[in-house]
Amino acid sequence: MVALAALATSCASRGAGRVDAVDATRSTATTAAPIAATTAVAVATSTTLARTPEGLAATLERYREDDVTNVVQIQVVNGSDRTIVVTSLQLVWPAMREQPPVTTPHVLSAGQIVDLPVPAGEWICSDPPRLDEHLPAVRAFAAATVSFDGGPPATVMIPITDTRHVLDRVYIPACQVQRVAYNATVAFDPTWTDIDLDGKPAVAGLLRMTRRHGTEAVVIDEIGRSVLLQFRPATPTNGPLLTLAADQQQASVPVVLTESGECRPHALADSKHTFLLPASLHLGTTPVVIYIIPDTASQPQILTMITTSCGLAS
Repeated sequence: MVALAALATSCASRGAGRVDAVDATRSTATTAAPIAATTAVAVATSTTLARTPEGLAATLERYREDDVTNVVQIQVVNGSDRTIVVTSLQLVWPAMREQPPVTTPHVLSAGQIVDLPVPAGEWICSDPPRLDEHLPAVRAFAAATVSFDGGPPATVMIPITDTRHVLDRVYIPACQVQRVAYNATVAFDPTWTDIDLDGKPAVAGLLRMTRRHGTEAVVIDEIGRSVLLQFRPATPTNGPLLTLAADQQQASVPVVLTESGECRPHALADSKHTFLLPASLHLGTTPVVIYIIPDTASQPQILTMITTSCGLAS
Protein backbone atom coordinates (compact mmCIF):
# COMPACT_ATOMS: atom_id res chain seq x y z
CA MET A 1 0.00 0.00 0.00
CA VAL A 2 1.10 3.55 -0.54
CA ALA A 3 0.17 6.58 1.48
CA LEU A 4 -0.24 9.82 -0.43
CA ALA A 5 -0.08 13.13 1.40
CA ALA A 6 -0.24 16.70 0.20
CA LEU A 7 2.96 18.64 0.61
CA ALA A 8 2.24 22.36 1.07
CA THR A 9 4.49 24.45 -1.12
CA SER A 10 5.17 27.27 1.30
CA CYS A 11 5.12 26.02 4.88
CA ALA A 12 6.11 28.10 7.86
CA SER A 13 8.92 26.80 10.01
CA ARG A 14 8.19 26.07 13.64
CA GLY A 15 9.04 29.00 15.88
CA ALA A 16 7.78 32.35 17.10
CA GLY A 17 5.55 34.19 14.68
CA ARG A 18 3.24 37.18 14.51
CA VAL A 19 -0.53 37.01 14.49
CA ASP A 20 -3.20 39.71 14.63
CA ALA A 21 -5.41 39.30 17.68
CA VAL A 22 -8.44 41.09 19.05
CA ASP A 23 -8.22 43.09 22.26
CA ALA A 24 -4.83 41.70 23.17
CA THR A 25 -1.62 43.49 24.03
CA ARG A 26 1.77 42.68 22.55
CA SER A 27 3.16 39.93 24.74
CA THR A 28 4.73 36.50 24.65
CA ALA A 29 2.26 33.74 25.35
CA THR A 30 2.94 31.09 27.95
CA THR A 31 1.14 27.79 28.24
CA ALA A 32 -0.20 25.44 30.87
CA ALA A 33 -1.46 21.87 30.59
CA PRO A 34 -0.87 21.82 26.81
CA ILE A 35 -2.82 19.60 24.44
CA ALA A 36 0.44 18.96 22.61
CA ALA A 37 3.73 20.70 21.91
CA THR A 38 2.84 24.37 21.50
CA THR A 39 4.55 27.48 20.22
CA ALA A 40 4.55 30.86 21.92
CA VAL A 41 3.81 33.71 19.55
CA ALA A 42 3.77 37.48 19.73
CA VAL A 43 0.29 39.00 19.86
CA ALA A 44 -0.32 42.36 18.20
CA THR A 45 -3.26 44.66 18.90
CA SER A 46 -5.57 44.71 15.89
CA THR A 47 -9.15 44.08 14.87
CA THR A 48 -8.52 41.74 11.95
CA LEU A 49 -9.57 38.49 13.59
CA ALA A 50 -13.25 37.69 13.96
CA ARG A 51 -14.16 36.85 17.52
CA THR A 52 -16.98 35.39 19.58
CA PRO A 53 -18.96 37.43 22.12
CA GLU A 54 -16.83 35.71 24.77
CA GLY A 55 -13.68 37.34 23.34
CA LEU A 56 -12.24 34.22 21.70
CA ALA A 57 -10.63 34.38 18.26
CA ALA A 58 -8.77 31.84 16.13
CA THR A 59 -6.48 31.57 13.13
CA LEU A 60 -4.49 28.69 11.61
CA GLU A 61 -0.86 27.66 11.30
CA ARG A 62 0.81 24.72 9.56
CA TYR A 63 4.38 23.59 10.30
CA ARG A 64 6.63 21.30 8.26
CA GLU A 65 5.95 18.20 10.33
CA ASP A 66 2.21 18.89 10.19
CA ASP A 67 2.19 18.22 6.45
CA VAL A 68 3.25 14.64 7.01
CA THR A 69 0.94 13.92 9.97
CA ASN A 70 -1.98 15.89 8.44
CA VAL A 71 -2.37 18.13 11.47
CA VAL A 72 -3.52 21.75 11.55
CA GLN A 73 -2.58 24.11 14.36
CA ILE A 74 -5.52 26.19 15.59
CA GLN A 75 -4.15 29.35 17.18
CA VAL A 76 -6.67 30.24 19.85
CA VAL A 77 -6.66 33.81 21.17
CA ASN A 78 -8.09 34.72 24.55
CA GLY A 79 -8.98 38.35 23.91
CA SER A 80 -10.99 38.59 27.12
CA ASP A 81 -9.95 39.53 30.66
CA ARG A 82 -10.92 36.11 31.99
CA THR A 83 -9.13 32.78 32.41
CA ILE A 84 -10.49 30.30 29.87
CA VAL A 85 -10.00 26.53 30.02
CA VAL A 86 -10.33 24.82 26.64
CA THR A 87 -11.33 21.19 27.25
CA SER A 88 -11.98 20.13 23.65
CA LEU A 89 -11.18 21.57 20.25
CA GLN A 90 -12.15 20.57 16.71
CA LEU A 91 -11.70 22.04 13.24
CA VAL A 92 -15.06 22.27 11.44
CA TRP A 93 -15.13 23.02 7.71
CA PRO A 94 -17.43 21.62 5.00
CA ALA A 95 -14.45 20.73 2.77
CA MET A 96 -12.97 18.43 5.44
CA ARG A 97 -14.43 15.23 6.83
CA GLU A 98 -15.21 15.76 10.48
CA GLN A 99 -12.66 14.45 12.96
CA PRO A 100 -13.15 13.73 16.68
CA PRO A 101 -12.25 16.68 18.93
CA VAL A 102 -8.98 16.79 20.83
CA THR A 103 -9.96 16.59 24.49
CA THR A 104 -6.90 17.32 26.68
CA PRO A 105 -7.48 20.53 28.73
CA HIS A 106 -5.52 23.71 28.15
CA VAL A 107 -5.56 26.90 30.23
CA LEU A 108 -5.45 30.33 28.54
CA SER A 109 -4.92 33.36 30.73
CA ALA A 110 -6.27 36.75 29.63
CA GLY A 111 -4.52 37.93 26.46
CA GLN A 112 -2.83 34.62 25.66
CA ILE A 113 -2.57 32.92 22.29
CA VAL A 114 -1.43 29.36 21.73
CA ASP A 115 -1.15 26.75 18.97
CA LEU A 116 -3.32 23.69 19.58
CA PRO A 117 -2.88 20.85 17.05
CA VAL A 118 -5.95 19.03 15.74
CA PRO A 119 -6.26 16.30 13.08
CA ALA A 120 -7.25 17.56 9.66
CA GLY A 121 -8.76 14.35 8.34
CA GLU A 122 -9.60 13.82 4.68
CA TRP A 123 -10.13 16.83 2.45
CA ILE A 124 -13.33 16.73 0.42
CA CYS A 125 -12.61 17.64 -3.20
CA SER A 126 -14.69 17.52 -6.35
CA ASP A 127 -15.76 14.15 -7.76
CA PRO A 128 -13.56 13.43 -9.62
CA PRO A 129 -10.89 15.62 -7.98
CA ARG A 130 -9.60 18.54 -10.02
CA LEU A 131 -6.09 19.86 -10.52
CA ASP A 132 -7.47 23.40 -10.59
CA GLU A 133 -9.62 23.00 -7.47
CA HIS A 134 -10.80 26.22 -5.85
CA LEU A 135 -11.04 26.82 -2.13
CA PRO A 136 -14.69 26.65 -1.00
CA ALA A 137 -15.92 30.11 0.03
CA VAL A 138 -17.21 28.87 3.39
CA ARG A 139 -15.80 29.97 6.75
CA ALA A 140 -14.10 27.40 8.95
CA PHE A 141 -14.79 27.28 12.68
CA ALA A 142 -13.05 25.98 15.76
CA ALA A 143 -15.66 24.10 17.79
CA ALA A 144 -14.53 24.36 21.40
CA THR A 145 -15.76 23.32 24.81
CA VAL A 146 -14.62 25.98 27.29
CA SER A 147 -15.17 27.21 30.82
CA PHE A 148 -14.71 30.79 32.00
CA ASP A 149 -13.11 31.56 35.38
CA GLY A 150 -13.89 28.09 36.69
CA GLY A 151 -17.52 28.14 35.56
CA PRO A 152 -19.50 25.35 33.89
CA PRO A 153 -18.47 24.10 30.43
CA ALA A 154 -20.00 25.76 27.39
CA THR A 155 -19.77 25.05 23.66
CA VAL A 156 -18.62 27.90 21.42
CA MET A 157 -18.03 28.13 17.67
CA ILE A 158 -14.98 30.34 17.12
CA PRO A 159 -14.84 31.77 13.57
CA ILE A 160 -11.43 31.15 12.00
CA THR A 161 -9.76 34.03 10.20
CA ASP A 162 -7.20 32.30 7.99
CA THR A 163 -4.64 35.12 7.89
CA ARG A 164 -1.84 32.85 6.63
CA HIS A 165 -3.98 31.13 3.95
CA VAL A 166 -3.32 27.74 5.51
CA LEU A 167 -6.46 26.23 3.99
CA ASP A 168 -5.33 27.32 0.51
CA ARG A 169 -1.87 25.84 1.10
CA VAL A 170 -3.28 22.51 2.29
CA TYR A 171 -6.57 21.97 0.48
CA ILE A 172 -5.51 22.69 -3.10
CA PRO A 173 -2.37 20.44 -3.05
CA ALA A 174 -4.45 17.74 -1.30
CA CYS A 175 -6.96 17.79 -4.15
CA GLN A 176 -4.12 17.52 -6.65
CA VAL A 177 -2.85 14.45 -4.79
CA GLN A 178 -6.36 13.01 -4.89
CA ARG A 179 -6.36 13.61 -8.65
CA VAL A 180 -3.16 11.58 -8.96
CA ALA A 181 -4.75 8.75 -6.96
CA TYR A 182 -7.85 8.97 -9.17
CA ASN A 183 -5.69 8.29 -12.23
CA ALA A 184 -3.29 5.72 -10.82
CA THR A 185 -1.98 3.97 -7.75
CA VAL A 186 1.70 4.65 -7.06
CA ALA A 187 3.29 2.02 -4.83
CA PHE A 188 6.33 -0.06 -4.10
CA ASP A 189 5.77 -3.79 -4.61
CA PRO A 190 5.64 -5.54 -1.21
CA THR A 191 8.65 -7.81 -1.86
CA TRP A 192 12.16 -6.45 -1.25
CA THR A 193 15.40 -8.38 -1.78
CA ASP A 194 18.41 -7.86 0.47
CA ILE A 195 21.46 -7.01 -1.63
CA ASP A 196 24.99 -5.69 -1.21
CA LEU A 197 25.62 -2.34 -2.88
CA ASP A 198 29.13 -0.89 -2.88
CA GLY A 199 29.96 -3.00 0.16
CA LYS A 200 26.91 -1.93 2.19
CA PRO A 201 23.50 -3.50 2.78
CA ALA A 202 20.61 -2.34 0.59
CA VAL A 203 17.23 -3.60 -0.53
CA ALA A 204 16.04 -3.93 -4.13
CA GLY A 205 12.42 -3.71 -5.19
CA LEU A 206 9.99 -2.42 -7.77
CA LEU A 207 8.10 0.87 -8.03
CA ARG A 208 4.84 0.44 -9.90
CA MET A 209 2.06 2.66 -11.27
CA THR A 210 -1.29 1.06 -12.10
CA ARG A 211 -4.07 2.85 -13.99
CA ARG A 212 -7.35 3.37 -12.12
CA HIS A 213 -9.37 5.99 -14.02
CA GLY A 214 -8.82 8.72 -16.55
CA THR A 215 -6.30 8.97 -19.35
CA GLU A 216 -3.87 11.58 -18.07
CA ALA A 217 -0.17 10.75 -18.28
CA VAL A 218 1.49 10.41 -14.87
CA VAL A 219 5.22 11.11 -14.84
CA ILE A 220 7.40 10.61 -11.77
CA ASP A 221 10.39 12.91 -12.15
CA GLU A 222 12.29 11.89 -9.02
CA ILE A 223 11.92 10.54 -5.50
CA GLY A 224 13.73 12.16 -2.62
CA ARG A 225 15.06 10.81 0.65
CA SER A 226 13.97 10.78 4.25
CA VAL A 227 16.37 11.44 7.11
CA LEU A 228 17.44 7.79 7.24
CA LEU A 229 16.45 6.33 3.88
CA GLN A 230 17.91 7.03 0.45
CA PHE A 231 16.10 6.17 -2.78
CA ARG A 232 17.74 5.50 -6.13
CA PRO A 233 16.75 3.83 -9.41
CA ALA A 234 18.49 0.49 -9.97
CA THR A 235 19.76 1.89 -13.28
CA PRO A 236 20.63 5.61 -13.45
CA THR A 237 18.54 7.63 -15.87
CA ASN A 238 18.79 11.13 -17.30
CA GLY A 239 15.06 11.43 -17.89
CA PRO A 240 11.95 10.86 -15.78
CA LEU A 241 12.11 8.00 -13.32
CA LEU A 242 8.83 6.42 -14.44
CA THR A 243 6.04 7.30 -16.89
CA LEU A 244 2.52 5.95 -17.11
CA ALA A 245 1.43 7.06 -20.56
CA ALA A 246 -2.15 8.01 -21.38
CA ASP A 247 -2.83 4.62 -23.02
CA GLN A 248 -0.92 2.51 -20.46
CA GLN A 249 -2.46 0.36 -17.74
CA GLN A 250 0.74 -0.31 -15.83
CA ALA A 251 4.38 0.78 -15.67
CA SER A 252 7.20 -0.17 -13.32
CA VAL A 253 10.87 0.44 -12.65
CA PRO A 254 13.46 -1.45 -10.51
CA VAL A 255 14.60 0.62 -7.51
CA VAL A 256 17.00 0.40 -4.58
CA LEU A 257 16.74 1.72 -1.02
CA THR A 258 19.88 2.36 1.02
CA GLU A 259 20.73 3.95 4.34
CA SER A 260 21.08 7.70 3.83
CA GLY A 261 24.42 8.17 5.57
CA GLU A 262 22.80 9.72 8.64
CA CYS A 263 23.89 7.31 11.36
CA ARG A 264 24.15 9.67 14.33
CA PRO A 265 22.43 8.13 17.37
CA HIS A 266 19.97 10.99 17.86
CA ALA A 267 18.90 10.82 14.20
CA LEU A 268 18.30 7.08 14.42
CA ALA A 269 16.42 7.43 17.70
CA ASP A 270 14.34 10.48 16.79
CA SER A 271 13.38 9.78 13.17
CA LYS A 272 9.59 9.98 13.00
CA HIS A 273 9.09 9.65 9.26
CA THR A 274 11.75 7.15 8.23
CA PHE A 275 9.68 5.57 5.46
CA LEU A 276 8.03 8.65 3.92
CA LEU A 277 9.72 9.36 0.60
CA PRO A 278 8.66 12.53 -1.28
CA ALA A 279 7.99 12.00 -4.98
CA SER A 280 7.94 14.88 -7.47
CA LEU A 281 5.67 14.09 -10.40
CA HIS A 282 3.64 15.67 -13.17
CA LEU A 283 0.04 14.97 -14.01
CA GLY A 284 -0.23 16.41 -17.49
CA THR A 285 1.73 19.64 -17.04
CA THR A 286 0.84 20.18 -13.37
CA PRO A 287 3.58 19.42 -10.79
CA VAL A 288 2.41 17.51 -7.73
CA VAL A 289 4.30 16.14 -4.71
CA ILE A 290 3.16 12.97 -2.97
CA TYR A 291 4.68 10.69 -0.34
CA ILE A 292 5.37 7.07 -1.20
CA ILE A 293 5.67 4.67 1.73
CA PRO A 294 6.83 1.03 1.71
CA ASP A 295 4.04 -1.19 3.02
CA THR A 296 3.98 -1.90 6.75
CA ALA A 297 5.05 -5.53 6.37
CA SER A 298 8.23 -4.45 4.54
CA GLN A 299 9.31 -1.81 7.01
CA PRO A 300 11.08 -4.10 9.56
CA GLN A 301 13.27 -5.50 6.78
CA ILE A 302 14.15 -2.00 5.59
CA LEU A 303 14.83 -0.80 9.14
CA THR A 304 17.15 -3.77 9.70
CA MET A 305 19.02 -2.77 6.54
CA ILE A 306 19.44 0.76 7.92
CA THR A 307 20.71 -0.33 11.33
CA THR A 308 23.02 -2.97 9.81
CA SER A 309 24.48 -0.38 7.45
CA CYS A 310 25.04 1.93 10.41
CA GLY A 311 26.79 -0.88 12.31
CA LEU A 312 24.10 -1.13 14.96
CA ALA A 313 22.40 -4.42 14.15
CA SER A 314 22.72 -7.13 16.78
